[in-house]
Amino acid sequence: MKVFWFLSFVPNEIKNTKYDSTEVSGGWIQGMLDATLRQDNLEITIVFKTNKKAIKYFFYNSIRYVGIPSKNYCKHLYELLIVESPDVIHIWGTEFSICLETIEVAKQLNICNRTMVSLQGIISEIKNYLTDGLPINVIAGQTIYELFRRCSIKKRLESFKKRSIDEEKALKSVFIISGRTEWDYSFVDRCGLSSKYRKVNENLRASFYNNEWKYEKCQKLSILVSRGDSSIKGFHILLEAFKDIIKEFPSSKLLVAGDKPFEKGKGIKSLLKQTKYGKYVKSLIFKNSLQNHIEFLGPLNEIDMLKAYLRANVFVMPSLIENSSNSLSEAMLLGVPCVATIVGGTSSLLNHGQEGLLCQSNSSTMLYHYISYIFKNPSKSLEYGKNARKKALLIHNRNKNAEDLLNIYKEIVK
Repeated sequence: MKVFWFLSFVPNEIKNTKYDSTEVSGGWIQGMLDATLRQDNLEITIVFKTNKKAIKYFFYNSIRYVGIPSKNYCKHLYELLIVESPDVIHIWGTEFSICLETIEVAKQLNICNRTMVSLQGIISEIKNYLTDGLPINVIAGQTIYELFRRCSIKKRLESFKKRSIDEEKALKSVFIISGRTEWDYSFVDRCGLSSKYRKVNENLRASFYNNEWKYEKCQKLSILVSRGDSSIKGFHILLEAFKDIIKEFPSSKLLVAGDKPFEKGKGIKSLLKQTKYGKYVKSLIFKNSLQNHIEFLGPLNEIDMLKAYLRANVFVMPSLIENSSNSLSEAMLLGVPCVATIVGGTSSLLNHGQEGLLCQSNSSTMLYHYISYIFKNPSKSLEYGKNARKKALLIHNRNKNAEDLLNIYKEIVK
């Protein structure tokens, strides 16, 4: 069975090759790839956009990768599919242009009955939460960098509205839509496409299955958050909660995966790349004297991220919207006590009061309350962590999830 996977990012395996140095993402894809490759008679080719002028072929660990030029992508893809004639076209995510463009080529070749898309984020919904909790000057304003890159919050909102139209077009055209939460099913159902929906849970990166959080080894009173550079991830809400946390727990520490959102590079480059959101985050940090309590960990690979989870006393997901957060899933799989906002598909992962604590999004008061509760009640947080790990091992069962995906491929071929 010949399956083509279409990704909206350059896979980590070929990052910084002599062919391409585009920003990478999507470490979670490796978990499903590893499990799926154990299936017999399955040949996977991974396709993505590249900034080069010609199609490039890569081979890594016996997997073939194809980089297609962004310019004239549809033309190049048309020619590739004519030659290759895959049995299944599997598009991961609806958020980016590669999704609809790939489907338009499939329409030209009359092979939409071979296509499926796996929902990740849902732009049609995300656009409704992009500005939550932000002051008007951050929403409406822009830095010089945002002006030239057309990436201010206002411009992103305009872009999201257009992309949501493309997203719905894509979903109407594909043969099968796979999802994993009650929330993403509800969106598909509202679009009148529930008959296309199939459930397939995600696989996570291998090291998170083989390690377990220990209270006695963690850094007490430390909070881990997976991102601080995007308004949709709610970092500004967490900062409002954290200023009260340090009043009650003066030695508490906020660990942030990734770079400082207000320092992109060094020197003049840092100033030129500033965003309104980054400047707003910086103002909150300095206004509330939080700078000595926050540690930005920089970009983290799989092993470094694992160490960050094991170091933390609590993992917090303050997002304004999510489908199912991979960071939350990884924390649960390790048994880290978790506090998360009850948004999107989060309740399909974690039950409040059993596997962790859920609070309203955009509520710094409730975030403060539940983080404080975890700090004060180590025995209860241990219970949450153990229950979370047990739940996550069921949801992210590698063999079952790979089998569910393979069954969809068989359904398409049949």
